Amino acid sequence: MEILVIDDDPSVQWIIQKALGRRHRVLEASTLGEARPLLGQVQLVFLDIYLPDGSGLVFLEELLQGEAPPLVVLMTGRGGPETLMEAMKRGAMDYLP
Repeated sequence: MEILVIDDDPSVQWIIQKALGRRHRVLEASTLGEARPLLGQVQLVFLDIYLPDGSGLVFLEELLQGEAPPLVVLMTGRGGPETLMEAMKRGAMDYLP
């Protein structure tokens, strides 16, 4: 499985790479702009909500528009219950606070 981690925090990218990189190919992007060219290659996306060039919540809707959209797990260090509800309403598979 190909997994894409979109997060501007290198420690988050490192943790996911260590946890999943032995059995899966893990790609990394720090911005939405870096992530867009990689989307056709992945089946699972870990997506930070707050990125330097946009909102992960808005980008989630873009991700889910394709013919074979990836599963998306939204992540944030600054979200509350309302963020969780919004993420699930927009189609996230899961949410990691």
